[in-house]
Amino acid sequence: MKKQVTLLLCCMAVLVSGMAQRQFSSKAPLTKGNDWWSPDTVYIQKVNTHKERTIYSYDNKNCISELWQLWESEQWVSYAKYTYTYNTQNNVSSKLLQLWGSGQWMDDERFVYTYDASNNNDTILYQYWSSGQWMDFCKWIYTYNAQKNKTSEIFQSWNLGQWKNHTKEIYTYDVRGNNDTLIYQSWEFEQWENSGRSTYTYNENNYKTSELYELFFFEEVWGKDTKGDYTYDAQNNMIEELWQLWYMEQWKDLGKCTYAYDENNNANSGFSQEWKNESWVDADANLTMYYNNMKSNYDIGKYHRFEASYVKTGVVGIQENTVVENSVKLYPNPVSGILHIETDNINTVPELKIYSLQGILLLHAKGNPIDVSSLPDGIYIADVNGQSQKIIKQHGNH
Repeated sequence: MKKQVTLLLCCMAVLVSGMAQRQFSSKAPLTKGNDWWSPDTVYIQKVNTHKERTIYSYDNKNCISELWQLWESEQWVSYAKYTYTYNTQNNVSSKLLQLWGSGQWMDDERFVYTYDASNNNDTILYQYWSSGQWMDFCKWIYTYNAQKNKTSEIFQSWNLGQWKNHTKEIYTYDVRGNNDTLIYQSWEFEQWENSGRSTYTYNENNYKTSELYELFFFEEVWGKDTKGDYTYDAQNNMIEELWQLWYMEQWKDLGKCTYAYDENNNANSGFSQEWKNESWVDADANLTMYYNNMKSNYDIGKYHRFEASYVKTGVVGIQENTVVENSVKLYPNPVSGILHIETDNINTVPELKIYSLQGILLLHAKGNPIDVSSLPDGIYIADVNGQSQKIIKQHGNH
């Protein structure tokens, strides 16, 4: 359970106050080769509270948008979306957050990314929209070694017309290129002071097996605080993170996250629990979505559980980025049985083709409405008279 610097957490909490409980992040989606899986739809939920989902859209291998929705009054309601732009090297150059209100999308915040000559992301600038203009708020500055591994991260805030240091992270690596230590520092009295450190171990396959977090005390003394142990399946997918707290000179169970994977080694579900009253009970904790054989990960935030589906980006075939606003309306969506089609052209009999996200034709029918109950639960591309959009097939309410 990696300790994040308190000041940074407080800063980000301020950024999202008044919004939905989703944790907004500066992290940009990865862009990889043609044989690469990317998130398609992710459902998340807190303990005994609201449900949310994020729907991703792609232009070839690049994520171009994330649509965030809440489950309210027995339907999915859009409340926010991220839109991405890219430079000529296919690196993310901006990430724009807009919130839905008064019947339109309104600018709220954005992240601006820059890169060094080796295409390493060296800065991220956070800005918020106020009085018709973008205002600087905070930024991250990164450095890298010759192997393109991150060596430092400095967090600064904009205050009284200048950038102020707040926190710093220093990374070191073993001979195999694995991050073995992470030092946390805070800016105090015009210098960097240690505040904590994480130490990591790895197995022969270079997968992380443990993490020890220690607090820094006076006179160069480090004190145990928390530790994490990681368990993997036969395909080297992480299936459990177990966290313990150092208390009264022994390790006490604190919490755990459990993950399951699909046939492509992408995490399709995960949930968190805490140790309470001598038993494991449901709880909200920092869940991470691992995919592409553990080569990719995405921090979901503090939630109890998630369910995810994926699309192979960059492949030839029907791409789910064909979703557009057009004259065809399909409802209900999600659908469990009967799908209704509404079009502007009343003189044409609707012709429906439903494809998998990999471009395989699964259903072809004419008429209105059309029974789609034979389809397994999942996400599909529905083509009506040449116009395509995404639909979700599920049995009852998700």
